[in-house]
Amino acid sequence: MKKTGKIIMGILFAAISIFSFFYYINLPIACEIALVKRDAAHMFFIEDGVVTSENEVNVFSTIPGKIINIYFDEGDAVKKGDVLLEIDSENIQNEIDGIKNNIKALLYQKDNLKLEEKKSKDSLKIDRDNLLEEIHVWETKESLSNITKYEQIKVQETVIAQNKKDIDYLQDQYDKVLILYIQGALSKDEFEKAEHQLTLAKSGLATNSQQLDLLKNTYPEGDPEYFTSVKDSVQARIDAIDNMLESSYISAMENYFSQLIAIDDLKIKSLEKSLDDSIIKSPIDGTVKNIDAQKTNVISTETCAATIISDNSYIESFILTKDAPYLKTGHEVELILKLRSEDITFDGVIIDISSYAYQKQSALGVEESKVKVKITLKNNDENIRLFDGMKLDVKYTEFKIDNQLLIPKTAVFSYDNKDFVWAVRDKKLQLQEVKKGISTRTDVVIESGLETGESVIKDVNIKGLKQGKSVKGV
Repeated sequence: MKKTGKIIMGILFAAISIFSFFYYINLPIACEIALVKRDAAHMFFIEDGVVTSENEVNVFSTIPGKIINIYFDEGDAVKKGDVLLEIDSENIQNEIDGIKNNIKALLYQKDNLKLEEKKSKDSLKIDRDNLLEEIHVWETKESLSNITKYEQIKVQETVIAQNKKDIDYLQDQYDKVLILYIQGALSKDEFEKAEHQLTLAKSGLATNSQQLDLLKNTYPEGDPEYFTSVKDSVQARIDAIDNMLESSYISAMENYFSQLIAIDDLKIKSLEKSLDDSIIKSPIDGTVKNIDAQKTNVISTETCAATIISDNSYIESFILTKDAPYLKTGHEVELILKLRSEDITFDGVIIDISSYAYQKQSALGVEESKVKVKITLKNNDENIRLFDGMKLDVKYTEFKIDNQLLIPKTAVFSYDNKDFVWAVRDKKLQLQEVKKGISTRTDVVIESGLETGESVIKDVNIKGLKQGKSVKGV
C-alpha cells in the first residue's frame, strides 16, 4: 500500500514539473517595443555659445589730469562723438593765453623794427651833419687861432659824450646781432663787422679820454697840434656814423622774430590738441561696458578711461574639428537661451567659420582642437535682448533628411554580414532582415525590410529572444 502511494506521488510531481516547464517557456517576454515610423533623420550636436561684441574699444586719455565730469554710467547707450568724461584743462588754457600774449609782444617788436631803425638813423644823420659843421668851425678857429683852453676842454667833453652815445647804440646793435648769429640767422662776417664797429667805438672813446687829459695838463691855448687832434677825432666819429648808417639788420631780426612766433604757434597747436583731448569722446556707437575712471578722480595716459562695445554683436562658439567639415557659412542653427522660468529658442545663421583650430580645454580637463564659429540672429527680433557675455546653447545640425523610416539604433544587430531586427507580429517575435541607411546619434534609417507602423524590439540584448517567442510591451 505504501509502495503504491509513493508511485502515485512521483507521477504527480513529474506531471507538475512538466506542466510548469511548458508553462514558463511559453510565457511572453516583457520588453520595450519601438514603433517603426516616418520622420526626419537628422544629426545634431550642441555646443556652448557666448554673445560677443563685434567691436570692443578701450578708450584712453592722451593727457593726464584731474577728472571733473563723468557723463555716462555703465550700460548706457552712446553715439560716436558723445562726451564720456572731462579732464580739468584750466592750466592748459592759462599756458595758451600766456603764449598768445608773448606772440603779441613779439609781433609788436617785429612791426617796430623799421620804425626804430629809422629813428636811430635819423638821429645819426643829424649827428653827422652837426659833426661836419663842427669840423668847419674848428677849421675856422684854427685859421684865427682864437680858441681858449677852456673852450677846448668843453669841446672835448662834448666829443666824449657823443662817443658814449655811439657806443650805447652799437652795443644794442651788437646784442641783437649776437642773438641772430647764435640762432644761425646771420653770417659770421656780419657778426664780426658789428663786433669790430663796437671795438672801434670803444677805442675811440679811450683815445678821446686821453686827449682830454692831455688837453687839461699839456696843450697850451691855440696849439696847432690840438686843432689837428680834434678834427681827426670828429672825423673818426663821422666815419663811424657812416658805417652805422650803412648797416641794417632789419631782415635778419624780422626772420628771428618770425621764427620765435612760429615756435610759439606750434606750442599753441600742441596745447590746443591737449585741450581738445581733455574732452574724452566715444569713438563708436555702442554701449558703455566699463567706466574705469569712476574708480579714481585722476587719470593717466596708461589708464583705460572707458570701454565701449558696439551694438552689433554675434554669438561665438567652438566646435570639434571632426564636426567642422559638415558645416559652412549660411547654415542655420538653433539657439537656446535658458532663462529662470523657461527656455527660449530662436534661429541663427553661421556667418564665419575659422580656418584654423584652437586648443581648448573641455569640462573634464581634456585638451581638444576646436574651430571658432560666428553666428548671428536670423531675424532681428527686438523682443530678444542679448547682452555681451551672455551664454546660450547652440544646436548644430550636420544633416537633415525628411520622411525617412526610422527605428532606434539599438533595435538592429548584425549576423553573418547581414543586418536583422526582431519584428513583433501577432505578439510573437519574427527575425527580419533589413537594409540600413544613414545613422544619427539615436536612430537608423531602414531602407527595406520594414513598413511604417510595424513594431520591433528596442533592445536586442534581452535574454530569451528567439523566433516565435511571445512578447508583451512594457
